[in-house]
Amino acid sequence: MWTDKSTTSQHISSPDRDGGYGGNSSTRYLEKRLRYFEESSRFILDTLELATSLGDCRESVNQLKSVFPILDDAEAKLAALIPFEAFTFYLVNEENNDFEHVRTQPVEMTRYAKDETEFLIDSGVFAWAVREKRPVVVTSRSKDRRFVLHVLSTRSRTRGMFVGTIADTRRISDIHLSLLSLLLLTTANAVESFYLYGMFRGKDREIEAMKGYRLLFESAFEGMEILDARGRIVDCNEAMCDMLESERAHLIGRFASHFLSGKEEDRSDDHDVFTEKETPREGEAELVSARGTVRRVYRREMPLFGEDRSFEGSVVSYRHITAGDTDDTGTRT
Repeated sequence: MWTDKSTTSQHISSPDRDGGYGGNSSTRYLEKRLRYFEESSRFILDTLELATSLGDCRESVNQLKSVFPILDDAEAKLAALIPFEAFTFYLVNEENNDFEHVRTQPVEMTRYAKDETEFLIDSGVFAWAVREKRPVVVTSRSKDRRFVLHVLSTRSRTRGMFVGTIADTRRISDIHLSLLSLLLLTTANAVESFYLYGMFRGKDREIEAMKGYRLLFESAFEGMEILDARGRIVDCNEAMCDMLESERAHLIGRFASHFLSGKEEDRSDDHDVFTEKETPREGEAELVSARGTVRRVYRREMPLFGEDRSFEGSVVSYRHITAGDTDDTGTRT
């Protein structure tokens, strides 16, 4: 709907200088006034119609697999609003908060758009546009084009940046820039909703995985403990409670080493830390329950590491050894 009525509409002055209000000049003046008001009314209606459509998303955000359909929709509406030569989008990386180039359309303009944007970053214009929260129009280095920068921002955070390339001869009215702001605000909210839905889906998967873990954990015939990095029990299953002849509430927070028989130094509160490349620790041990019952067990401890590869704890299993239990090599297990 690109028609820049605010800048191309003819200025309607008072009566024609040569004829005053009388005769043909008066008729021509009224005709001009009539055409002007008709064009203005049509432009206002077109603008209102476009404004009401800017908030519509062609697809439900919670069904999207990537952010690109949101950008596709934004580009289609931007093209109807302003005749950009190229559309470039940067989105904020959630992990390091850097602006990362997502795409430029058409593709053959990618290198040009990225080079020009780098210049805008180095000159401080990009950072200025982030703070402005409104369209920022600047001239390209070659002076033959202009760039419209507009941050993609919601109330809670900055989500990215739009950079539109337009011929320097094109004029953009304030109305079109205001509509552009409305459109990109809607786009920013859609992008934020997409990432929030993704986070919720991730949490749902974690919950389902946790349910599966609890089912396996509780139904295991072996005694199982989860220890923190210092060797304290943070969780255990019913089979472990039976082995130690105690309730879970009385075991949580206790050092697992306190239930192992042996020398006093072997039962210290200083749990050995696993290295990243270390294999699970396993072997025979003796468990001493809260009531003093001694059980011969085969103990296996698997380390747990965090995202930064630091040791966070371990999962320990205990299997009761009966007389004559051996593995395939003849060793007792």
